[in-house]
Amino acid sequence: VFDAGMVPLVVAPHGGEVDGVPVQRTFATVRSIELDVVLRAGAPAPAPDALPQRDAKAGAEDASRVDPRVLLLVEE
Repeated sequence: VFDAGMVPLVVAPHGGEVDGVPVQRTFATVRSIELDVVLRAGAPAPAPDALPQRDAKAGAEDASRVDPRVLLLVEE
C-alpha cells in the first residue's frame, strides 16, 4: 500500500493500533463515502456493540459470523 503511494485509513472494531498502525476509524464511525477502496484483511466476528436490529440493513441471513457494519461497508 505504501509503495503504491496510497494512504491507508485503518478501520477496526475499536480504537488503538493494529500491528503498530494507528486505527483512524471504528466500525461505528466509518462511512463508505470516505473511501475509494475497501481492502478487507479479515472478517471479524460481531463486536459487542453490533446490534442486528440496529444494523439490520447490513445483515444477510448468515451474517451472524461477521460484524454487520463490516458487511454494510463492503456492500456500499
